[in-house]
Amino acid sequence: MEGNTAYVNRYTGEETEPVYIYQFYMLLGKISGWTGLSLTWTFHTARALLGSLAALLMYRFMKKYSGTEPVVAALFAVMASGGYLSMVDTLLGTSFNSDRTDYFLQGRVWLAFLTFPHYSASLIGLFLLLEAHFGTRKALALPGGFLMSLAHPFLAAVFIPVVLLDGFLKKEFGKAVKTCTLYFIGLAPLTLLIAGEMNVEWVRIWREQTCRDTPDPLKFLLLSYGAVGIMGWYKAAALVRQKKLDFWLLWLLTASIMAYFFPLPNRREFAFFLSIPLGVLAAPVAVNICRWFIEISSRRNLGLAASVLFLYFCVWQVPVLYAQVLNSFNPKDAYSGFYITEEYREVFNLVDGGGVVLCSEWLGNMIPAYTCDRPYVGHISETLYYSDKKKDLNAFFSGKMSPEEMALFIAQNKIRWVIYDTHEKNYRNEHLRELLGSPVHEGKELVVWRAGF
Repeated sequence: MEGNTAYVNRYTGEETEPVYIYQFYMLLGKISGWTGLSLTWTFHTARALLGSLAALLMYRFMKKYSGTEPVVAALFAVMASGGYLSMVDTLLGTSFNSDRTDYFLQGRVWLAFLTFPHYSASLIGLFLLLEAHFGTRKALALPGGFLMSLAHPFLAAVFIPVVLLDGFLKKEFGKAVKTCTLYFIGLAPLTLLIAGEMNVEWVRIWREQTCRDTPDPLKFLLLSYGAVGIMGWYKAAALVRQKKLDFWLLWLLTASIMAYFFPLPNRREFAFFLSIPLGVLAAPVAVNICRWFIEISSRRNLGLAASVLFLYFCVWQVPVLYAQVLNSFNPKDAYSGFYITEEYREVFNLVDGGGVVLCSEWLGNMIPAYTCDRPYVGHISETLYYSDKKKDLNAFFSGKMSPEEMALFIAQNKIRWVIYDTHEKNYRNEHLRELLGSPVHEGKELVVWRAGF
């Protein structure tokens, strides 16, 4: 929004050099600056437009190429979900979803529509590639590659082999090579630019911190997709037995293998939108089950009701979570909804000035969006040396530092503002007022001191 062409990491207390990454969001920021539209409205407008376009392209593609059940295939591809791991944890106090497998963003289309527009941009690029592969307009692979390079260029490692192998099995290898060549040409410019930035030290540290182990395959590939996952893998096993290696099966198997064995950090992200092949494979199984319900029912409307109930059982997590979002536009406090309260906005206006802010990680993750400040601890991946800083942050606010240690800590890290978050139950430091004096803001949710640096 401020006119920069390169990204500066404001999620860490250190000053970092600009690098050419995050070009999708850099573009959204420029659009906000050019049009005068607020960042919030720019973000949500992009999310709505790109999500709608991605959904339209997906449905049209399913109608042409997914088989005999395009409506159910599209429904499952978007809304395939589990939610049972987190439900069991809530009801029984277990920890099956401690790694948040039920909310693995990269694997589910509905979570992308709910959250970040760059996933929708990649999804549009993916369906342009698939249209080029399945149809006659091979040139669509070119913009498809460019759109995917904005955020997920590494996914070429999944889709180029799948397209080539599918083309080989269909005896259309030459066409597949042409599609992949155009896709790679579209992908290359931004990908090469991003690759050149990976040698910058802070970017290297950032990349190392993004590494997340791929969860247990039973949870990650099957249970977290609920009934759709079970039906999808059932159909996949049937196709393997019949030696029918169609595109969806190739995608499912290739992505699953790469998510565990590809030699890159964060390789679980190769399971990008795995709900799509699972949804397409599960659709005919689900429709057969619904037909069975109707056939065995003595009353047709009862069988139809059972079918609708069964389909809802496959996607229930999505409408439930969307309903929670829609019900949280006016939160009583920042922790009860998806939008911040007026007090947070007041504090952001108060501290906005380009300094370092010491606050909870949750609040720190919002600091760069609303101010020119940098949090001492913000995003779990982008805060440099996150683990060590998080320990120091907790020690500061939980009273494990003496006043002398706290003063030294503030000076060494050039802290300008200290914000105490009343929602953080573990924060009980009686030395704050002794050290920092009277707060410049004291409200229901936040207490703010100026540290002076």
